[in-house]
Amino acid sequence: MTAPAASQRKPLLVVVSGVTGHGGPNASLRAVVPLLGSFECLLVGPYRSAERTQWTEAGVLVEAVPRPRGLVARTRAVARLSRLVWRLRHRRPVLFANGLTEAALLAPIALISRLVLFVWVHNYAVPRIAVALSPLLRRIAAGPLTVAAVSRMAARVAREVFGEIPVVVVPNPIDRSFWDVRREPIGDRRLRVSYVAGTDRRYKGFDLLPSIVTASDELGVDWLVVAAEATQPEAWRALRRSAGALRWSSVELRGRTDRVQEIYAITDVVLIPSRQESFCRVAAEAMASGAAVVAARLDAIVEVCGDVAEYFPSEDPVAATAALRRLIADPDRVEEMGRRGRARAGRFTRDAVVARLRDLLGDRAEGASRAAPPRTGGERLGGR
Repeated sequence: MTAPAASQRKPLLVVVSGVTGHGGPNASLRAVVPLLGSFECLLVGPYRSAERTQWTEAGVLVEAVPRPRGLVARTRAVARLSRLVWRLRHRRPVLFANGLTEAALLAPIALISRLVLFVWVHNYAVPRIAVALSPLLRRIAAGPLTVAAVSRMAARVAREVFGEIPVVVVPNPIDRSFWDVRREPIGDRRLRVSYVAGTDRRYKGFDLLPSIVTASDELGVDWLVVAAEATQPEAWRALRRSAGALRWSSVELRGRTDRVQEIYAITDVVLIPSRQESFCRVAAEAMASGAAVVAARLDAIVEVCGDVAEYFPSEDPVAATAALRRLIADPDRVEEMGRRGRARAGRFTRDAVVARLRDLLGDRAEGASRAAPPRTGGERLGGR
């Protein structure tokens, strides 16, 4: 088959991701990259064989680089990225950093090669590597750089790194299937309250659950705890002790699931006791599914939910229980919040987010293509 002429080829987008788990940034990439049909996409990150196969089946080529943990791994990752970009330099690719760690890895490459850098910030705090390379990142801010952030909270974090530059808010996308969730009316049955999050990091507030579950026993609710990566053994032991001592409520524990829509279909209220968030995908998914939200009052969560949530001060289990009590005492309000939540979550549809990214990336790719030098050698997309 004859290769397409250079003028007929799609612009190249090199997407660099640290593959940080199953939520947040990685879930956003899975939702949007296969739909960026106006680009030829090459995904670069520490992807295993099974993950590379999934991406390839979705029409996205993958290049493996080391996970950037520690100085040696970061040096190897930058070296591998540098060789990759050099090999593709005649295409003048747009470099897409899926977070501030990835931006720090790509910044020296973008400066030396004079390529466009696009950064999508998902961070709630500045990673250490971005702190160390902040002078370099501020220097690149004066060049061909576009910064998007999933929320105003994440935009503030971006400005800590890049300085006072324009930041476009592009939220995390929520799959259309969450709006298709159907639930039974509450009627006279007991309410189900769910916690849906990972437990590998303290910021999700998993360790607050035992106190909240115990304090809300008298409310007579059915708890469903869907928690992944249990690296807080003491919190798990405390939760099991609390569950075993309940008189009127119940607790069901489940591990991680790829069918979280099925969890929301049997959930009336989603509890989010987080300490930090940059967007809060769970809140958006819960609203889209028609569940009411009870959450810690964090800027990022309020930005997602607005007045369609019941809030409590962060790290206050007593206040969290009081917020649950207010909702559980009024099932009609639970259902009304669910209806309003579905409407509010419309701003986070995948189609809306993909369209916004296409516009931003298209503008950058057009400028990059005008600066593209003539082709001088071969190329290879995808690899190990």
